[in-house]
Amino acid sequence: MSVRAESVPRAGGRLTGITALVTDVDADMGRAMALALAHEGADVRLIHHISDTAQLDRVARDLGRFDVLVTNTAFEWRRGLGAADDVAALERAFRMNIEAAFAFSEAMAARMNDGGAIILTAPMRHRQPVEPIRALVAAAHGISTLTASLAERLAGRRIRVNTVVPGEAAAPAALAPVYVFLAASAESGLVNGITLDATSGPPPPLPSLK
Repeated sequence: MSVRAESVPRAGGRLTGITALVTDVDADMGRAMALALAHEGADVRLIHHISDTAQLDRVARDLGRFDVLVTNTAFEWRRGLGAADDVAALERAFRMNIEAAFAFSEAMAARMNDGGAIILTAPMRHRQPVEPIRALVAAAHGISTLTASLAERLAGRRIRVNTVVPGEAAAPAALAPVYVFLAASAESGLVNGITLDATSGPPPPLPSLK
């Protein structure tokens, strides 16, 4: 896990006065989220990867207090499962999605200001529990369950926890307003513990196993 020291240049807007952490900024999704939040006035701090949970305590201390956490780790796995890699694929999907999101959210929640927001990103196609993507689907449902339970636990501090499921064809920039909305407590203060489907319609056809 690594932390980039500088913040994203920001402008004024709906998130002025808010400090946000955005993970996995090396990917297109993470960069788009960071820029969108900064454009609305948030002071954005960038984190490269959250899959290594061993350094969480140190990273949490270094980052200090903040208001919004956006995680973008989502292991995209689309191959068919073979007998040899079935368990390995499932373990990797859970490690890269559920374990990282759970450990990071738990560690960072202690550093969050009351009234903040945690926004998780789940893998796509979470409603299709079929052969080619069953490891990914299992991980996605796990994130939805984590979202609901964490939202209930943090409700006393008015910290909202929600998950976004992005569409496969949606450009990161097109998804950015969804994250800005969930980060802005004045607009989404009543939205808590949900998994928001931002797929723009039915999922695409499944990949062929042939």
